[in-house]
Amino acid sequence: MEENVTPDPVLYVQSALLYTNSEGERRIRVNTYAGVTSQNFNDIINSVDVQATTSMLSQIALEHSLKTNLAEGRNRLQSACQQIVQASNMAPQAENLQFLPLYIMGM
Repeated sequence: MEENVTPDPVLYVQSALLYTNSEGERRIRVNTYAGVTSQNFNDIINSVDVQATTSMLSQIALEHSLKTNLAEGRNRLQSACQQIVQASNMAPQAENLQFLPLYIMGM
C-alpha cells in the first residue's frame, strides 16, 4: 500500500447475491452501502443507534444461549452492555446511549 494515502470520509460496502427466481431465471441482486467514517470518537459514539444495538446484542445473546444455557447468554448480554456503556463514558455528551442498559435489562 502507499504510505501517503489520505483516508476517504466514506466507506463503501457492496454485496452481490446470485439466485434463481421461481421461473428458473438466474438473477444477480447487488446492494451497495455508503457509510460516513470519522476519526473523532465522539462522532462515532453519538451516531450509535440504541434500538439497532439492542436488537443485534439480543440476537448474539440468543444464539449463545442456544449453544450453552440461558444464564451464559444473559451474562454475555450484560457484559457487552457494560463494555459499551464504559466506552461511552469517555464521551461526556453521549446522551443517546443512556437508555441502552434500560433496553437490555428490559429483555
